[in-house]
Amino acid sequence: MSVNFINNLTFSVLHELYDSSHPIENVVFSGIGLYIILGAINFGLKENSYHQLSDFLKEDLSELYDPTLESSSITAKYWNYIRLLAQSFIQHQSTLFIPYDLFQYYIHVSALVFDLIPYQINLYNPKLAAFQINELISNFVYESVGDLVDEWAFSEDKLIVIYTFYFHKDWKTSFNPELTKQDFFYLDKNRPIVVHMMNQKGYHHILDCYYYNFRMIFKPYTQEEMYAIIILPNDGFSIQDVLYNFKVDQIANYFKKSHFEYVKSPLRMHLVISDSFHEISLISSYRTYYRRN
Repeated sequence: MSVNFINNLTFSVLHELYDSSHPIENVVFSGIGLYIILGAINFGLKENSYHQLSDFLKEDLSELYDPTLESSSITAKYWNYIRLLAQSFIQHQSTLFIPYDLFQYYIHVSALVFDLIPYQINLYNPKLAAFQINELISNFVYESVGDLVDEWAFSEDKLIVIYTFYFHKDWKTSFNPELTKQDFFYLDKNRPIVVHMMNQKGYHHILDCYYYNFRMIFKPYTQEEMYAIIILPNDGFSIQDVLYNFKVDQIANYFKKSHFEYVKSPLRMHLVISDSFHEISLISSYRTYYRRN
């Protein structure tokens, strides 16, 4: 399995969410987190279900069933590498909520290899179970999630796996607080609100080619070779247009084609999951002042 598989999995899920009959415009999603969860679930399956998910993930977990190889096998080392890769840029927590006892060996290996922690819930008190899960999630993400899980989410034939992550990285060049000003920000259905918008002027790698329907800005973090990538539709194009044209496995080529430019980049000071940029908004804020070849 290559990293491109995880990237393509991420892009496919985001594409399906946006291209559905009820598109979701506001989503924070970790493809590598989903991949790790699917691996942990696959380890607990048998027969046809196991083989189907193994074929999808392109992975064979059979080594993990041998207690003498559980931590030293190539499979265990691979999944530990993937998990540590995720932990290098996000603080994450994987929890399996179950109404019954699990095999101790599964609990041991899923924690050791996939960092999945089981949490037993009481199906006979679904209100309490929902409250406990929401409290745990709120603690994981450092803010209240309200009634994210309700009492109707439980049944005897259902497992609930929740992956939460907290992302915080320092910009290589911080935003200048003196440039913060009020500006328009767009919510769902193009509803504008006035917010405090941080701004920064400086050199960044910019991709702005006439044959793409989008432009990209690569904003570096202090961690070497790590970037936040902001993708915006060009004038006259929507996010859906970009999803059909953007190739996630071409990220490296996009970066190679970028130019080092002096730009002004805006970012809202406080973001929550329910916020989103308008499909064609903020484009005018990314203007090139001059280019250094």
